[in-house]
Amino acid sequence: MAEETIAVIPQDDENRMIEVVRVDERYAELRSLCYGRGVGWFTQGTVRVDLESVQSLVSSLLESATPATAETPDNVISLPVGSRRRSRSRRVGRKTGT
Repeated sequence: MAEETIAVIPQDDENRMIEVVRVDERYAELRSLCYGRGVGWFTQGTVRVDLESVQSLVSSLLESATPATAETPDNVISLPVGSRRRSRSRRVGRKTGT
């Protein structure tokens, strides 16, 4: 199986991004990429995780990101949070200030 980029997640700094790559049937990698003038994009660091751990990570993040109904103010509309696989050309997860 060839590597497949699942998502490219831009960061606050336009010279940084996180790339989520499925390496094979068992593992994925989270790659921190930086852009250097004259060098281009390069990998700053890599974390390799098994796919079972990825599922646990996603579940944990979704649970922590979903506000409790009782704490949601009346003027806020809660939207469902879902996970979808992203293609290489799409960018996901843009950070915003809160």
